[in-house]
Amino acid sequence: MKDFIKENWFKLGLVVGLLLIALSIAYYFILFLPIQKQKNINQKDGLSSIDQQSKCSIQARKFFNDEIDNEKTTDMNVRTSGTQASFENHYNVKLNKCFIYTSIFSSNYNYRSRGLYDVNENKTYAEFQEIVTKKQQSDYTPVACSMLNKSCVTQEEFDSFVKPYMEE
Repeated sequence: MKDFIKENWFKLGLVVGLLLIALSIAYYFILFLPIQKQKNINQKDGLSSIDQQSKCSIQARKFFNDEIDNEKTTDMNVRTSGTQASFENHYNVKLNKCFIYTSIFSSNYNYRSRGLYDVNENKTYAEFQEIVTKKQQSDYTPVACSMLNKSCVTQEEFDSFVKPYMEE
């Protein structure tokens, strides 16, 4: 055995060196490179998501002013003639959509309304409306509730439908 090693030391060293190079190349392509690619994708998505959120905010304000508030104000909350309207926007990364959740309260008509809309498609996802039915201002009765053309009965139903659109 000693004679074999003495006679073939160069060849053995070459084989061991080639094995080390092959293992290094395999590590690079099988483990390291895919991890780096995933990190780059995540970074790009993060920047894209921030840009999308910013665009969504601008589009939601325009939608609110044009569609909900009839261009009465550019403020997030408006109080005119006993009416208060507000909105919250959210860019849903999973659906790649910009949503706006609106809330309108009219003390003149004892009326409250909430809605979820796709800003870019001008599509109604859900609406919930209620009126005061008793002398106490806190007693509201639902008068209309719809969720993607399906009816609902309670505010809890409406809220649970809206939640995933405004959180993901």
